[in-house]
Amino acid sequence: MRLAVIGDTHLGYKYGTERGEDAFRNAADAFKKAESYNPDYIVLLGDIFDHRVEKPEVLSKAMALFKSLHSAPITIYGTHETRHKDAINPVQLLAQTGLVKLLHKNSIVLEKNGQRVAISGLSGVHDSFAKEELQQWNPQAVPGAFNIMLLHQTFREDIPMLKNILSYSDLPKFNLYLLGHIHDARERSIGGAPVLYPGSTVRTQLGKNTAAKLGFYILDIENNQLVKKEYVALDAPRDFIHIIHDIGDASPAEIIGTLVGKIEATGLQNKPLIKIKLIGKLKTGFSPSDLQLSSVLKRFKEACFLKIDKTSLESEQAKERLKFLADLGQKQESIENLGVELLCRNLKSSQLDKPKVAELFSRLSEGDLEAAEALLSIKDKSISSDAIGKVPIN
Repeated sequence: MRLAVIGDTHLGYKYGTERGEDAFRNAADAFKKAESYNPDYIVLLGDIFDHRVEKPEVLSKAMALFKSLHSAPITIYGTHETRHKDAINPVQLLAQTGLVKLLHKNSIVLEKNGQRVAISGLSGVHDSFAKEELQQWNPQAVPGAFNIMLLHQTFREDIPMLKNILSYSDLPKFNLYLLGHIHDARERSIGGAPVLYPGSTVRTQLGKNTAAKLGFYILDIENNQLVKKEYVALDAPRDFIHIIHDIGDASPAEIIGTLVGKIEATGLQNKPLIKIKLIGKLKTGFSPSDLQLSSVLKRFKEACFLKIDKTSLESEQAKERLKFLADLGQKQESIENLGVELLCRNLKSSQLDKPKVAELFSRLSEGDLEAAEALLSIKDKSISSDAIGKVPIN
């Protein structure tokens, strides 16, 4: 049996801007290439969409894209798509139309020429209670089949400094683990079982780890063994160029001159993404505020998508603040997860467990104050209706 495994497509990313077609173009490239390998099934690993509530135009383009496929992919939804239990997220909408087969806390057994493959999927949930959600579901390997688990979560093995998140040791014993959420391709193992991250098909992050080619996996399974895996690179993505430049005790004018030369030297083909990280110390007598980069950004506005990071040139206090914000993006630790933790600590309620607090946060973030107040009053009479305003969620 052959599977094509595609990670986070983030349809709708920067929609309405010049880069708004990148996600759709790259996903179409991935689907076309995947189908050229004649897979029995395409498997998607969540964050198909970039937002939990998508624009009608994005939904329409997505439906047209999925209708072009020979068969409906098997998928979970991701953390970008998770909503409260009474709401429909965009992946659930695709599933209702029959364009995808959604697995959430569920399993499916596929069979071809005597080979049985069991796929179990847990969609993206808040990291703070992902372990409890997995334990409550308690998926079991299907005897006599090759067992695969699909997940879209943050793992301690990827971000060791985070607490209260899943670890590989929390996972049940399966033959193969296919993981979304991390945007660069990675390969690991759990007790000899492969762990594969195909990464994203669109560049939503511009870190050095995401500079490699974007792509997906083709997997061949025979006799209950993964006999072949191939990482297939996409053709469509814009080039991404990551440059680390040591300013070497230069003045702002010298730095700007050097940057212009480095950018022009890239060739600037097909309007690439370029990120330049500046390190080192400015020439004596100058401060980071003297390094004004607007002229460089304006000069190359039509030739590339340029980002220049000078956080390493800032004061120690400013560096720490900016590093914290940068780390949030790198660690995939969403503001929503932080908000849920703050709500848990501040509500002081024994009757609201973390999934209920997550629902409360979702209601608040979508502006549904009436439903949030009803949730509080029904689930915990001890919480006054004005308690929401006293919880620091921003």
